[in-house]
Amino acid sequence: MNHMNMNINCQKPLCPPPAYICCSTSAKVAIVNLAEGRHLGDIPCGEDSNPYYIVISAADNMAYVADYAHKKILKLDLTSNQLILQAAVVSWPRGLDLSPCGQYLYVVLDDEPIMQILNSKLENLGQITLPSSSGSVTVTNGGSQAYVTQPVLNQTAVIDLCNQTLIRLIDTGTNPGRMTYSAKESLLLVAGRDSQTLTPIDTCQLCSYPNITLSGSPSGLALTSENQQCLVAIPRDNEAAMVTLCSQQVTARIPVGDVPGGVAASKFYPLAAICNQISSTVSIINTATLSVTATLSVGNGPAGIAIVG
Repeated sequence: MNHMNMNINCQKPLCPPPAYICCSTSAKVAIVNLAEGRHLGDIPCGEDSNPYYIVISAADNMAYVADYAHKKILKLDLTSNQLILQAAVVSWPRGLDLSPCGQYLYVVLDDEPIMQILNSKLENLGQITLPSSSGSVTVTNGGSQAYVTQPVLNQTAVIDLCNQTLIRLIDTGTNPGRMTYSAKESLLLVAGRDSQTLTPIDTCQLCSYPNITLSGSPSGLALTSENQQCLVAIPRDNEAAMVTLCSQQVTARIPVGDVPGGVAASKFYPLAAICNQISSTVSIINTATLSVTATLSVGNGPAGIAIVG
């Protein structure tokens, strides 16, 4: 099966896009207008559901959500704001990502050394064996490769999605977790939670560069609109660190809510949002002025977050 995809021609939306936030203990996905700082409403994810992580298919305006506790993937229609489909996976889904045009969904699991492959109907297409259980997955290089963090090994696995094989293991800090990717720059950043680092990877050359040192253990992270900076949640310090990539230095620290986790940033606008897990809020950040423009209550346990564009 060939899982190669061409990149979608991305265009700047006329208005700043909304953010979608998984409220893990409120059984819903909250919708937030970043520009106006408003909570627009919620998408119910089913009684007792545990929405943990979310990815969005811009091609058809659908979202896929990991229901961690119930070992399921949920499909949401973002036009009607409804749950339209759900399917079981092998174990607890820790992370997921989509091929560029949204045909294939790749799911990594908390305690199984495999990556499941689903189609847009949530039908199981097979699985790829991994060296160990995983922390997260990011699809790169036009859908031809996936990077999968391997926390136990302190490495990140590079998977050829066309041949469904492991092609390389790259050292990426201690206890690697979340990642962020720029297709334009062929740059992947991996958060090393215990080493308190970011590891830059050139996804064309399949090689890493020297680690960037942080002030604390990183959680979520996102490249900002110009791909020159990376916003990183530092849960211990209740702040977000802004890392300037050319200098490989933390150039700003932005106070946010209690125990920040998930981070997302607009590709086209100087806007980002951070989920504050304990305070059950979302901090909206202007990445040009490095300031919090609004703090919104969205529901209990905000975890994963995604922005359409």
